[in-house]
Amino acid sequence: MSLFDELCDLFLHECYHTQAARQSVGCAGISILCMKMPDRWLRDRLLNLIRAVLFVLRVCMVHLFVIEIIKGSPLEVNVGTSEDATDALALLITRVVGDIKVSYRFRSRWDIDIGVG
Repeated sequence: MSLFDELCDLFLHECYHTQAARQSVGCAGISILCMKMPDRWLRDRLLNLIRAVLFVLRVCMVHLFVIEIIKGSPLEVNVGTSEDATDALALLITRVVGDIKVSYRFRSRWDIDIGVG
């Protein structure tokens, strides 16, 4: 197994960690791999990469939902992690699918505007 495969496994593992900071590191690492590795290498690992990034996004959204219910007001928790995961997902889509424009914007109270066009 190559060094980059080991790094990929490490970043994937970090995405499934319970701490948001480590999830952010995993997503940032996946983003770096997306920028540096060849398309074929990414395609071979695409399912695992997308699964890990979507897991992070799901955990962030659940945390925000629970905090909003308990506290009664939105709290900016895991926004940085959400942005890292969204960046990683946008890079994966752009590199594997082709040259498409992926834009996103975080707003308050759950409004996530993700547009592809």
